Amino acid sequence: MTSAITYDAIIFDLDGTLIDSERPALLSAQRALSDMGFDVSMDFLTSLIGISDTDVAPRLNAHLNADLDYAAYEAAFARAHTHRRDTRLRPHVADILPALSAPLAVATSSRRLRATEKLTDAGIAQYFATVVTADCVAAHKPDPAPFVEAANRLQADPARCLAIEDSPPGVAAALAAGMTVVHVPDMLVPETSPAHHFTQDLRGGLRAAGLLL
Repeated sequence: MTSAITYDAIIFDLDGTLIDSERPALLSAQRALSDMGFDVSMDFLTSLIGISDTDVAPRLNAHLNADLDYAAYEAAFARAHTHRRDTRLRPHVADILPALSAPLAVATSSRRLRATEKLTDAGIAQYFATVVTADCVAAHKPDPAPFVEAANRLQADPARCLAIEDSPPGVAAALAAGMTVVHVPDMLVPETSPAHHFTQDLRGGLRAAGLLL
């Protein structure tokens, strides 16, 4: 009989991992940039998945070859996103979160206000002992700082933590933190992944990582 593997903590990314929010966010970003006079492809916007808001600005500037007024862009994004906001849970999340016994955390590239709103609106905020956002750390994914901070808050050894991610930058961050990593891609689907487990859905990923659900 197979025994379940135990972890000191399980740390989840938010957008695209717990919540199906990537698509509406990218559509809103594209609309906001269009309203400002910029034509930006969905392929380029998809390449920004997993990157913090702080790091998106210079990449947009370089891509547009312009000095984008980022405050104006954020205001345009907020207007565009109001009617597109979507906090539907990703497959299996609703069933799996209550079944997990290890302490849970979120490590996200979103800012605190957005992250808190998403978790609350999706009805899953109560499952997480702590939420590490872009406001909490000096460096962002693919730097390991968000995952290290989450483990520290839970007083957990990173080597005994399981990280769940949907994006390559997030996977790189969790691996650099020394965690066991499950990669469940959403919109950005690479051919291969350096993660320990590369699966199509969350349930399969957790089973591959040794959790019996």
